[in-house]
Amino acid sequence: MKSSNPHRRGTRANHDRHGDVSAAGAQLASPEAIEPVIAPSASAAPQTAQSSTDGLSTGDSTAAPFTAVTGGSAGNAGLDSSSPAPLGQFSWPGVDGLNPPAFLIPIYKSAGQRYDVPWQILAAINSIETDYGRNLSVSSAGAIGWMQFMPQTWLEYGVDPNGSGQPNPYDPTDAIFSAARYLAANGGAQNLAGAIFAYNHAEWYVAEVMSRAQIISDITSASTNTALAGQGRSGLAGAETMLAAAASAVGGPYSGANHDSFGQSAAELRRAGTDCSGFVSWVLDQVDPSFGNQTTVTLPQQPGVLPGVGQYVTVWDRPLPGDQGHVIINILGNWFESGGNSAYNASGGISPLTETQALGELAGGGFLPYHLTGL
Repeated sequence: MKSSNPHRRGTRANHDRHGDVSAAGAQLASPEAIEPVIAPSASAAPQTAQSSTDGLSTGDSTAAPFTAVTGGSAGNAGLDSSSPAPLGQFSWPGVDGLNPPAFLIPIYKSAGQRYDVPWQILAAINSIETDYGRNLSVSSAGAIGWMQFMPQTWLEYGVDPNGSGQPNPYDPTDAIFSAARYLAANGGAQNLAGAIFAYNHAEWYVAEVMSRAQIISDITSASTNTALAGQGRSGLAGAETMLAAAASAVGGPYSGANHDSFGQSAAELRRAGTDCSGFVSWVLDQVDPSFGNQTTVTLPQQPGVLPGVGQYVTVWDRPLPGDQGHVIINILGNWFESGGNSAYNASGGISPLTETQALGELAGGGFLPYHLTGL
């Protein structure tokens, strides 16, 4: 039903990253931000880091494991109070803003091949952290360089793949290969989401990296990599799959004509759009393909749909026919809808909502909470 985000592009994720909360132990100069994007010279002079071009076994990592978090605000399963707030964290640069500069793509691909990490993941992290090198300022947490490493972590994982000198976080090749090495050390080949979480300890960050990677794959005509869409089907892993999918579809227009979006890709949804129940059904289909395409009336009647708030995902449905019905979804504390009240969703299409906007929708009355078994 349709009736009459928050961060600028390139804003980096400012959280406890790489398991390191201290910048002590290294003093690295920050060069000026680059606009337009060009490959900078290795003029910055970082302290000596271990320079190894050997592949790093995933068994070498001692990073914290990727574990489920519980708790969250009323009505929403999400992050506990010790974790960064998930709401309003996604940035939405648009599809064009995610297109990597051509000179970087061979670097991503080479690093990904060496360390067995999808190259689109490296591009997505680079996009989030420094907008492909356009913003190389030191973060408030002390993270540095093209891929925003904490200095102590750089000393451990920084590599110089070309053998041109000591590893330099302000050299895109060194930084991208080092990020790939770090992901590999944290089990990226076996548990990609877990490795991304080790890079930045926030569930929203994992989902945004995965969703951007999927969009980058789409717009660069790369071969499909199913790992980018997430593999989880239940629990926290299933919620991450749904969150990455929902984020990947943002920007699609509202379209009742494409209500039956079952089986479509995120790229197709961004082009054709769908309505509120078509979008929510599509998100649920990512973890349960048997769910099919439902309306606001039929959604609560499906097998596996239970009344009440879920641990990780809650569907808020007003189960009325036609324009009287509406449905929005909360995934790990992040709200999404298609359509809705224009006072809260000005674009009218598939869009994230702040908590205030979502609660404004729910204040219209008649919404009931539902969740899938295991979520």
